[in-house]
Amino acid sequence: MTTELKCKSCGADLEYVGTDPAITCNYCGSVVIVPRALRKEHERTQKQEQQDRYGEIASEVITTARTTATRGCRTAILGVAISTMLIAGIAVFFLTRLKESEVTQAVSQIVSPSDVDVLLEFGGEGPGAGLFMRAAAIAVDGQDHVYVADYETGRIQVFDADDGDYITQWRVDSELTYVTAMAGGPGTELYVLLSHSNVLVYDGLTGEKHGELRYPDASGFEDVATGPDGSVYSFWWTFDDYLIRWAPDGKVDLLVQNAIGDVTGDSEMSGIVAVDGLGNIYVYGGFTGSVFRFSSTGTFQNRFGSQGDDEDQFISPSCIAVSPAGDIYLSDSWDIKVFGSDGRFLRNLDTSFYLTDMVFDYYGNLWGITSDSKVVKLALD
Repeated sequence: MTTELKCKSCGADLEYVGTDPAITCNYCGSVVIVPRALRKEHERTQKQEQQDRYGEIASEVITTARTTATRGCRTAILGVAISTMLIAGIAVFFLTRLKESEVTQAVSQIVSPSDVDVLLEFGGEGPGAGLFMRAAAIAVDGQDHVYVADYETGRIQVFDADDGDYITQWRVDSELTYVTAMAGGPGTELYVLLSHSNVLVYDGLTGEKHGELRYPDASGFEDVATGPDGSVYSFWWTFDDYLIRWAPDGKVDLLVQNAIGDVTGDSEMSGIVAVDGLGNIYVYGGFTGSVFRFSSTGTFQNRFGSQGDDEDQFISPSCIAVSPAGDIYLSDSWDIKVFGSDGRFLRNLDTSFYLTDMVFDYYGNLWGITSDSKVVKLALD
């Protein structure tokens, strides 16, 4: 799958293939950060191809079993009992010819139960009210409103958090409408991040724009999150990686330059952010493949997780959220990996869907957007 982007420095057309967080312009040499929504689309495409393969394997296994059963019945009618043993041997032969890992994964996709219960589900793909044209971001405010943004159109729809009823919709007032992230405030404030822009501040119910959160010479904010006191957090990269916090009055009261680079020795070009109830900050680095914890004063405290396929490792997380209890949740393919605030791996939640964005509300419910543009409200075991 190939996607065309434009270089923000020289305006040249760029071709993006894969899931890398950044690409280099062949014309001027500038590094272009790829919007998370585009990376997610490629990850979904790759995951779908893998799931199709597993489906083909499962179908072959089921077809073989059905054929075996049919032959067994015919053999019984003919009264040749020994043929049953031969058929069983043939079935075992075909099964052993398949890779054990492929059979296991194919069967697990069919019979493995989900570790989460869906309390509420609504939406789907479409242009109408309550449907989404490629849902990209979800947020919940402190007044029980759920916001869902379309990636390309800039349309933001508002729903009731209790029953999912549609309330209203509006559009961001910007020529650039690619919504990549959102976060809700304690009131009806909604913080919207557009690709390579500042953080826009709206009244979530009316769509009235209240202003922007910015920082001199900063560009390409990667994510946005809010703290319990109404502070707003983000991450960006410009030769060094930066972690920033705006106080509720809109003034910058925390700036950590080279926040991850000073820990790893390499600058992190892509980060997604979450905040707990005490103001501790968690950043998942797309290049380093780890979660970094910082105190409310910006002091590095811990690093956990790494890239790999073990239970406490990550393949390609799409989003991060912190529960009211302080546990860290990362959506990684068809799983949600859970860590304690100290970085200890706690459990792996198997889901029947792929979440592209998720957030906890003030009551501890986990809200997410699935890869087929549905909104789910989850109860966790």
